[in-house]
Amino acid sequence: MPIKLKIVKLISEHEGAMQEYEVNVPVYDDKEFHLYPDQTITFQAYRIQDGLAIRPLSTTIVGKAECVATLKEFDLEVETVEVEKQFYIRLPELAEDEEAELIDTKTMEIDVEEQLREAIFLGLPPVIKCPEAEDQQLLKGGDELPESNTQNPFAGLKDMLG
Repeated sequence: MPIKLKIVKLISEHEGAMQEYEVNVPVYDDKEFHLYPDQTITFQAYRIQDGLAIRPLSTTIVGKAECVATLKEFDLEVETVEVEKQFYIRLPELAEDEEAELIDTKTMEIDVEEQLREAIFLGLPPVIKCPEAEDQQLLKGGDELPESNTQNPFAGLKDMLG
């Protein structure tokens, strides 16, 4: 589902001009993280030579996640990542494909849906654990590691070296 920003006013401004856009966050129904409705994120856009640089400002997004340790659902707050992207009227020669896109000059709109999704899902922790399981360490099968009194492997080194 595209998320379009109208940029007519900003694109006609001088370089360095800035504008903010408030965007409603779609309810992505992802396997790992289901976003709750009625959340917004602010995008900040700067006028650059031949285009715009846009980034979502860091904000907290809340959704439902499943704990890998307990398999229970819980509310997870995610701090979004500021993923900047450039949009150009015409692509400069040195523009990197992944970070630059063309502006639709007919509608003077840009689509920030992919950028918004990246900002949210890059903020997810690598392993999703609920607060109750935070201190637990896991084996591959999900079993807890037993507490052990391991010895220091370097304890005898001092004696060996004299």
